[in-house]
Amino acid sequence: MKHSIKHYLFKLKWPFAIILFIVVTGFVGENCWLHRIEQKREIIRLKSEIDDYNRKYEAENKVLKSMKYDPDATTQVAREKYYMKKADEDVFVFENEYDKNR
Repeated sequence: MKHSIKHYLFKLKWPFAIILFIVVTGFVGENCWLHRIEQKREIIRLKSEIDDYNRKYEAENKVLKSMKYDPDATTQVAREKYYMKKADEDVFVFENEYDKNR
């Protein structure tokens, strides 16, 4: 007794529907699993970037507070960051070749 193709498709309609559902939700569309994995990686990268900026903010805020109350700190920042000098002195800036190559 030969069965037609319609018989086999009707018999396998649920497994076919389940496989089709998995393929569509897993690999097609904006909310597919692949995009979600990429988005999670992006979120992790952005969180680490936020932490870096928060650390920089805290350090700069600490320097700013010290500059507000200590005139020596203002002089130190002016000399180190902006290479300022007094009228009667010379400033020499040495660069490390190792840092240039990085």
